[in-house]
Amino acid sequence: MNKFRQLLNRVELHEYQAHATKWQAFKYRVGIFLIGKVFRWAVVLGAFGAVGYATFMFGAAKYPVTVYAEKPVDISLEEKIDEFKAELLATLKKCESQGHTEDDGIIILDTNNKASIGLFQFQVTTVQHYEKLLHNREVTRKQAIEIALDEKEATQLASDIIFTTKNGVAKDWVLCSAKHGLTAQLQTIKKLEN
Repeated sequence: MNKFRQLLNRVELHEYQAHATKWQAFKYRVGIFLIGKVFRWAVVLGAFGAVGYATFMFGAAKYPVTVYAEKPVDISLEEKIDEFKAELLATLKKCESQGHTEDDGIIILDTNNKASIGLFQFQVTTVQHYEKLLHNREVTRKQAIEIALDEKEATQLASDIIFTTKNGVAKDWVLCSAKHGLTAQLQTIKKLEN
């Protein structure tokens, strides 16, 4: 069988056998097409699929997914309220302390030319006022400064001021209360307590 090249506009169409019928030529062209284009793309896409599948499977093996059955959590309303209070105090302390710790002993001159002290930025007169109001205790300036600088005592005093007086959080911590919406959080806590 002699082979010849059929050209159309100087482009080689395919190699045909000289005596092939139209049907044989059609089958030949379809075969060339399948081998030339479809088979190549199938191999390429198959390779990508295999890589993707292997990546998924090895990733799943490396990071297994553990599913736990949900069991009811017995948290009382009082515990949830305490969590909300702790979050409010933590937000206030973070805002007022601006990333400083108790060991830094923060003392900042406030806009009223008085020193704001500690993580909650208490002023001496504020500590003295609330110690007298809440605990009926007279404290000296030195004791007020020590209370303001002690993280545990300052947190307790701030908690007492916010959650037991009518002043709440907005009167003594105006900027941080407005910045973080602490007044709204306090109102929600009080609604839950009632």
